[in-house]
Amino acid sequence: MPEPAPRPPRQPSRPRDARPQPKRPGGRPHGHVPENPVVQKLLALASDTFLALGAGLPQEYYHKVFIARLNASGISVQTKPRGVLKHRDKVADVFTPDFLCEHSVVLDLHTAVTEFSAAQISTTASAQKFFSAAHGLMLDFSGIEVRHRLLAPGGASFPTIPQEEILRGNTVEKHDELRALMLCRSLLRVGRAHGLGFCERTYRGLLRVEFEAEMLDYEDEPTVSVACDGLALGETKLPNLMTIQRSGALLILAEQDGIRASEKLRLRAALRYLKLPWGLIAHFGRRRFEWQWV
Repeated sequence: MPEPAPRPPRQPSRPRDARPQPKRPGGRPHGHVPENPVVQKLLALASDTFLALGAGLPQEYYHKVFIARLNASGISVQTKPRGVLKHRDKVADVFTPDFLCEHSVVLDLHTAVTEFSAAQISTTASAQKFFSAAHGLMLDFSGIEVRHRLLAPGGASFPTIPQEEILRGNTVEKHDELRALMLCRSLLRVGRAHGLGFCERTYRGLLRVEFEAEMLDYEDEPTVSVACDGLALGETKLPNLMTIQRSGALLILAEQDGIRASEKLRLRAALRYLKLPWGLIAHFGRRRFEWQWV
């Protein structure tokens, strides 16, 4: 018998395409269906509203039709629920999302956004944490389809950190060590009492209450005069920054990936305009707490 013809050499398998799936404007891959049934129903209502009206109409039209359909959907809905966050028996912040659905989804409607901003996301996430909602959902009707952003559960518990660890590596002078210690104690009290997951505004509110209870002198978002090359450029507020005992400054960050080099430069510039010798960056992330002395 003739020998069988040799098989052709095996072609190497093509590598799988590692590129991510194309995403919808709301940040979810095509075909992704949220597991939460309330979220599924809300997205369906939003999509039906958009299809019924068509594109390009004023935002308030979509909102009115969507809200009417939401109220008729059988979903338990609270409109503009008011959540009051207290610290040491005083009000630190108030949360008023557009809707709280079935006590499990915080829903905010937005108008004509190209992309949901970090501030908008943090505001929804903070309300989501306060109301212990499984999800935060953001909707916008201004594009060629409904744009949405779905926030997963967040806000971890505050880690166990001794105050000595935060004080390590500080840049304060000897006569300011007690002030730095009091500042670290205040940060830890706030973090241990309320955990992670709020926005900068909320943590500033919590710290204002804490500083007042501890009789620590502070100024929230101080105004500085800026001049350069002999030109008076004007006065500006320093956002998310607090001065402490007229000795140092605290820059509060939240919900970021971490402390960026740009924030260190920002605090150094603020210290120069405030004429203060030291500063501390405190970052209340969604999963961890970080700090950096400047």
